[in-house]
Amino acid sequence: MGCEEEEKQTGGAEYGLSESNIREILDQTCPEATHSLSVRLGDLLIVGVPGEMAAQLGLSVKAQVRQATGVRHVVIGGLADEWISYILSAEEYTKGGGYEASMSFYGPTLGKVMVEGATRSGARLRPVKSSGE
Repeated sequence: MGCEEEEKQTGGAEYGLSESNIREILDQTCPEATHSLSVRLGDLLIVGVPGEMAAQLGLSVKAQVRQATGVRHVVIGGLADEWISYILSAEEYTKGGGYEASMSFYGPTLGKVMVEGATRSGARLRPVKSSGE
């Protein structure tokens, strides 16, 4: 078996897990829906994501939330409330291989969906104008 074929396989063999074992576990533990909560403390906005988001996706969320809110310090709070999987871009997911790709369970569109949801969550926390303005 060539390296290319190895990269396309789901991880877990090193733990004695077969593809059917993994599918059964995922069917029981992976939620069909999740959420993103954000918290604002003055000029700090924490955007929560329910997993471990790839750096490039996190940078995109931060830039979009900063632009929508004007908040100077936007950070990603990973593993917020639950862990659904690694959150990868379509490119990272489809290139295969590596631990992260084998632990990203929702397909190549998860990154895009989570960026959109996390951005909406953070963008709702725009500065509140005082009554004198």
